[in-house]
Amino acid sequence: ATKGFTIMLRLSIFCLLASLLLSGCGDKIKPDVVPKKGVALVRMTQWQEPWFAKRIQKWPGTKKIALETESYQTLQELPELLKKSLKDEREAPYLFVKIEGRMLPTLIEQKLLYPLEKLVPAGETPRWRKELDGRGLAPAFKDGYTWALPRKIENHIFGYRSYYVRQAALYWSSMRDEIDEIFKLENGKGLPEGYTLESSPEMWDVYDLAVAGYYWSRTRIKGNKAPRLGHRTKDYPGTYVDIAARLFSLGGTPEDLVKVRGQALVDFLTWEAFFMRYGLYHRSMVEPGWFGGDTYRAFRDYSLLALTLHQVDAIQFHRQFGPKGEEEQSGVAFAPMYKGVSLELSDKGQPKRVGSRRTHLAGWWWGIPSSCPCPRLALELLEYILSREFQQEECAKFGNYPVRMDLLEDVTTAFPEKWMQTVFKISERQFEEDCFPIPDERLTHRKEAIALFDLWRKVMNHPKLMDKSVPLSALGIAKMVEQTN
Repeated sequence: ATKGFTIMLRLSIFCLLASLLLSGCGDKIKPDVVPKKGVALVRMTQWQEPWFAKRIQKWPGTKKIALETESYQTLQELPELLKKSLKDEREAPYLFVKIEGRMLPTLIEQKLLYPLEKLVPAGETPRWRKELDGRGLAPAFKDGYTWALPRKIENHIFGYRSYYVRQAALYWSSMRDEIDEIFKLENGKGLPEGYTLESSPEMWDVYDLAVAGYYWSRTRIKGNKAPRLGHRTKDYPGTYVDIAARLFSLGGTPEDLVKVRGQALVDFLTWEAFFMRYGLYHRSMVEPGWFGGDTYRAFRDYSLLALTLHQVDAIQFHRQFGPKGEEEQSGVAFAPMYKGVSLELSDKGQPKRVGSRRTHLAGWWWGIPSSCPCPRLALELLEYILSREFQQEECAKFGNYPVRMDLLEDVTTAFPEKWMQTVFKISERQFEEDCFPIPDERLTHRKEAIALFDLWRKVMNHPKLMDKSVPLSALGIAKMVEQTN
């Protein structure tokens, strides 16, 4: 069995045993009181919510209760909305809520969700234990209970313009001497011993990304020479996710992320400084900064030739900006994340620190608010939403990574188109690299997240950053990290 499947199996067995022991135990849940109308509290895109609001009307339970959706605007306001619903009796109470993964610990700790095993008759195995992926169940399992059910799980993969990757692999050697020279200025040795740019990004590490980025920035593409790499940088959750993915690939941990510390963070910031110093990054990343939409538009317009993104975004992007209507040779392709390595080389001429392709585990979950007057009925609705038929439709339409075991075993059912299956398989391989959960930077670790963003900007705005007579090692990045703690 693969590493990912083994982990999933162990988690599933552990959670199953725990749920069997605890099912029906603890405080009794009052009988359901079914109101005339109930609300699904969601946060979805403008094209997802109308489909979802219409699709849940097919649930047989609508004979008992009318359903409608209501949106919350920011993730930070969700706990307050759920607390308020405990105090104020709503005419149309919340039946269930859509939860971003990093919010789960906060909502569980504050007892704002129902422990789902308490809604299942004693001795009965919950359906979700038999039907859903253990990787999606594990993040919502705490103190012997399941507090939410997964809607989708996701991780970072690498997207690129295949034609320009091939061009870089073919012709980068014409710039080899100047590339080797700039690396020699920064690491004292130059390119790694025996280096060549691999033609397949599935074999890439950070050095390959840097070499390809250098070649692209010095080559006339779509009429101009310009940087062709970048990522999200605005002070918002998307940037935190991007930084986390890179930090984890360099050997960092969630604790390093939260405490803004460690060699992996130093290596990450050193590479960031390198990419900016040598014109591989767009300066507009720093000011005014980029949201996710900015990176996707830049990729669409060839201002970026490579980027990291979630597999669901990869599918949506491919649908909008794939090979259709343009030359096939410059189409969009995907691969697992490139491997994290240090800019610093060892005495043998190889990266001194070698990480992995590890990234993060993210996703969205469904939970039942503890204020819900009819939690058993709400659980029936969640089971309907997580049924094979419902999820098959949702995955095919929006590109969500399935959380049902039967759909994972037959990817053609969830993703009928071959290119969608390819993206899914890449994401599955990325999960096999192992993934860390990302801490919540908005509530429990907001101060530390601000410190991390400020540290990145401090490096990017260093007065000596663009002075190539001063090696990056002299900028004192390690000391900046140390002083942040």
